[in-house]
Amino acid sequence: MQLSRTLLLPIAFVFAAAAALLTATIAVDAVESRSTQEVRTALAIEGLDWVGVSADGLALELSGMAETEALRFRALSVAGRVVDASRLIDAMEVRPAAELK
Repeated sequence: MQLSRTLLLPIAFVFAAAAALLTATIAVDAVESRSTQEVRTALAIEGLDWVGVSADGLALELSGMAETEALRFRALSVAGRVVDASRLIDAMEVRPAAELK
């Protein structure tokens, strides 16, 4: 009888920790996928299909090759309307301008 009471508390603690970890993992996956999908949709509506979006926790990384600096900024602005701008990581590049002759 004493052994079962001694083991009951640690077992309950381990079970609660495992349940919390599982719940947190599911919540993170849901936030990542929803945020990514909403930003992709907003970018597609604006015709910015060249922007890649990937999530890492709450951070969203925007990647791709913009034709101009204005298009890069526009993509950041569109994504910033969907999620908080502090969550965005700008990994986009701007295509070099042609040399003037």
